[in-house]
Amino acid sequence: MALPARTTLERKLGFLQRYIADLGAYARLGIAERRREHYAVERLLQLLCESAADIALQFLKAQGDSLPTSYREIFSALANRGSLGLDHNSAHPSHRMRSQAILA
Repeated sequence: MALPARTTLERKLGFLQRYIADLGAYARLGIAERRREHYAVERLLQLLCESAADIALQFLKAQGDSLPTSYREIFSALANRGSLGLDHNSAHPSHRMRSQAILA
């Protein structure tokens, strides 16, 4: 299995680690404070998802696969390859529904 360049992965994983650390600060807030900061939390979650998709895209690119043009296509390509570790038959019904909505 071909792998992306180590420096590229390290840089992108560094972004993920920073976003997770930033998100951790909001976990220590009370419910009312978190609600006031919901746009910041939402943005950090968006950045986490985008970063994860970008890392996934690097793996698809290293494999020589055709490159997806959307985040949905990136995760769909990973699911089709069995790279997400999802077993749609044994997943909780709400997880299957969510996965189907995301990958549809």
